[in-house]
Amino acid sequence: MQKYNFELATNLAITDEEEQVAMSERLYEAGFGDSLVGFHYSYLNVDCTKTAEKPGTAIENAITQLQETTGALVVGVTPSPLASLSEVADFFKVSRMTIQRYQSGERGPGNFPAAAFSSGRRSSQWYLVDVAAWMVKHKLGPEHKLDEAMALEQINKTLRNQQMATNQYSEPTASSDE
Repeated sequence: MQKYNFELATNLAITDEEEQVAMSERLYEAGFGDSLVGFHYSYLNVDCTKTAEKPGTAIENAITQLQETTGALVVGVTPSPLASLSEVADFFKVSRMTIQRYQSGERGPGNFPAAAFSSGRRSSQWYLVDVAAWMVKHKLGPEHKLDEAMALEQINKTLRNQQMATNQYSEPTASSDE
């Protein structure tokens, strides 16, 4: 069994502070006691640590549990499939400088994956799965991190496809008093 840490972002907007507290308590009672519940721009986000054999299982179980508890639609899971060097470092639990040195070729075997998107030196993003594959191939990171990156990418694609198919991406839900 492996522990996986990830954050679930939802389309559930709660602006009232008392309702936010009530939602936090509701999630605690529903089994999210070890999770950090937050509201980013009023939208419910839950930072989870779950134990499972596979990362996809941990994430999918948390998504199901969160959606059943809140009625919210999970719109994304982080770490994101696109990541900055800092986010890659966090994912692998190494320093940003270590990843930056791999990327520049100063350390490691070279051939670090190319940035997928770049709008200047400070805002480049890499596909996390590409970096994870490179790290595992060169024995610079554990194999389960590649499995985790692949699960994150697949689950985020599935969530996005569901949003587009149901037009949920354009109309976030508002909290309701039960």
